[in-house]
Amino acid sequence: MAINVRGIFAVATRRVDDPTARRIAIEECNKAVHREVPIVRAIDRCMTYAVGNNVVWSYRTPPLPPPPYVPAARPSPPIPFDPATVSLLMGGNARSNLADHYMKSNRKRALVLGRDHFDWWSPSETEADAIKRNLQVCGHLTGRPCVVYSIEEEVLVRTPQLHKAINIFTPQAVTNLDTRQQEALERYLVANDWRAIALARNGRLGIVSGRSSESTAVNDAVGECARAGGTECAVLAVGPFVVAPK
Repeated sequence: MAINVRGIFAVATRRVDDPTARRIAIEECNKAVHREVPIVRAIDRCMTYAVGNNVVWSYRTPPLPPPPYVPAARPSPPIPFDPATVSLLMGGNARSNLADHYMKSNRKRALVLGRDHFDWWSPSETEADAIKRNLQVCGHLTGRPCVVYSIEEEVLVRTPQLHKAINIFTPQAVTNLDTRQQEALERYLVANDWRAIALARNGRLGIVSGRSSESTAVNDAVGECARAGGTECAVLAVGPFVVAPK
């Protein structure tokens, strides 16, 4: 059996030996990818999953945000999806792909964003599967937890306006954490917006969520950081985004 990251697969049986079965399964899987995927990337190549009854897939379980993988509360009023305003996309091809394919799909789908300007989506039969499977693919390919930006045509996270989004936040961006701090950052990944993190020069953190505005979240995070004994506290993240001053 050969599979690709979108769940496309092919099986070769009754072949003369294992190498022949491997080759044919990969060839058939790659043909299916080219039939079904509008824009094929290098990461779409098929790989061997099993030979006979033995799983030979060697990849580790991908990193994910904590279940249920998305914030409990969605922005109100709802934010409609617009390819032109999605943060951190690289180049016009990504936006064209979203306009031409994501927006026109009639299946359940989720757009996820990963570290260093990575974006990914693929259609699924249910919303829950679209969320988890696309997060798994993104985590597998980037090595970090990713964020669900939208489900179908509804945006799930607020994009900062007072700060410039420069990356997707992951807990690995902060080092030398104790267990309590690490757990707090993991929970932050699925906390409700507006949310923010402030980081001090001496490593203390301020983490807040569920605030009424971006400025309130930022100010409260800096205040929490100072109350924790932080020196020179500065905002690190707003929502799921690492930010810099505009």
